[in-house]
Amino acid sequence: MPGSRRFAISGLTVPEQFQHRARAVGIIPDGDRLLASNLSSPLLGEDPHWLWPGGRVEGEGSLEQCVVREVREETGLIVATERLIYVYQSVNDEFAIQNAEFFFLCRVTGGRLGDWRAEDNSEQEVIRDARFLTREESGTEEIWPMAVTVRVWDDLAAGFPAVVDLGYVRRASYED
Repeated sequence: MPGSRRFAISGLTVPEQFQHRARAVGIIPDGDRLLASNLSSPLLGEDPHWLWPGGRVEGEGSLEQCVVREVREETGLIVATERLIYVYQSVNDEFAIQNAEFFFLCRVTGGRLGDWRAEDNSEQEVIRDARFLTREESGTEEIWPMAVTVRVWDDLAAGFPAVVDLGYVRRASYED
């Protein structure tokens, strides 16, 4: 982070100040399938990654507004949020970012899958694909964050019975 001082922890050099970000993410079922996005971003490393669609809260917008906007941008679908289902926190020392992520159960209300606009892609992030995956198909793809992926299928089958705190993870980089 430009202008910040750095210090060492367990052999890592980490910034003294982190950028704090709130992210809102949609978990969007279609029967026994869930919607995921494939994108490239410098924050994710060299290779494209599958993610649950979502992004950073901007300005004074609500978490719910963020989910609706980000799902539309990444997938072409219009969704309505139903309720909060997961909370997750992560820190990336390499990029000096601390995320608080809020996952919402959503339902599709309109739009068309794959109908995102190329002009919505930035130099920093490029959407490559968006599709509904079954549990079996997701087993061949790593969908980030894994803290969600390891339990989302069982929670889908159970009807997402409660809000779950998925904890906290710290990484030196997204490649870890």
